[in-house]
Amino acid sequence: MRPTLTIIASLLFAGSALAQGEYRFDLNSSQSGFTWSGSTSLGSVVPDSTNNHTLSGHQDVSVFNGSYPLSSARLEGGVMSVSPNIAAYVSGPLGINLADIDITNLSVSSRTLGTFTLSAGGGSFTTVVENTILSGNLTIDPLAGSTISENLAGTVTTSTVSGNLYKTSSGMHFSIPIIMNIDASDPGSGISGSLSVNGNIVGNFDAPSPAIYCIGAPNSNTSSGGQIGYWGSTSVSNNDLTLNAASLPSNAFGFFLASRDAGFVANPGGSAGNLCLGGSVGQIGLTTATGTFSVAADPAGFPQPTARTSSIHSAHCLRS
Repeated sequence: MRPTLTIIASLLFAGSALAQGEYRFDLNSSQSGFTWSGSTSLGSVVPDSTNNHTLSGHQDVSVFNGSYPLSSARLEGGVMSVSPNIAAYVSGPLGINLADIDITNLSVSSRTLGTFTLSAGGGSFTTVVENTILSGNLTIDPLAGSTISENLAGTVTTSTVSGNLYKTSSGMHFSIPIIMNIDASDPGSGISGSLSVNGNIVGNFDAPSPAIYCIGAPNSNTSSGGQIGYWGSTSVSNNDLTLNAASLPSNAFGFFLASRDAGFVANPGGSAGNLCLGGSVGQIGLTTATGTFSVAADPAGFPQPTARTSSIHSAHCLRS
């Protein structure tokens, strides 16, 4: 009997498929935040309630040079929202409140002015970070005189900081200090002031787990068809992914295919299965089946996506 081609269930790997590319790090809000100190021409600034503020959101980071191990990177910016709002007052003599100060709707983005080098192993680095206020409204309500309002959006400060960026079992981790100095003044009233922010930004990129899609065609071993799975991490930077397959005819020749696109072609080339890939299909491994088999999959050899949110679809094919 002539050999026929059977396709088993496919894996969808979501997220970035480039060792070199841009990754979205979600902030760990329990570890990301800051405290501040301030002064004005009227007197010292005192927190109204709390001086602990949380940062939540994301930072985008580009990783370069193959990333095995991580060797260099660049912060591309992001959106970090501050909670709660900053509320304070200016303390005067005899306990008199000379002014109320509020900063509301504050959000910040951090980026580096260039690519920085990561130390081997620990991933430590020192670089210049540019912090930009994306949104924020400053209001000063003095005891005497008119209320002062200022839109802080577009305020930029730079600082030299030391941080870490390294691989984890599920992706990557970074931590850097956040240092900002916010100055404001009102020519009409002559009131001026400054706010110094000091804290940390901590974030993680976690490679998503693949999802199984498509239905395997029956083969001579089982009516449910072959099954595809994986071992290791889907993190490209870790490069430890192994594809495996089971419920296959023993001693059959098989190989893995990959594509950027899902698809469906029934009985391709007169085979006994379905092709669940679309677009450009490339081979990423080759082995001989003995009922089960596996192959180490180098993500650098996958078809190249063009965006951080692209996906890789993998199918396992065998002859029975």
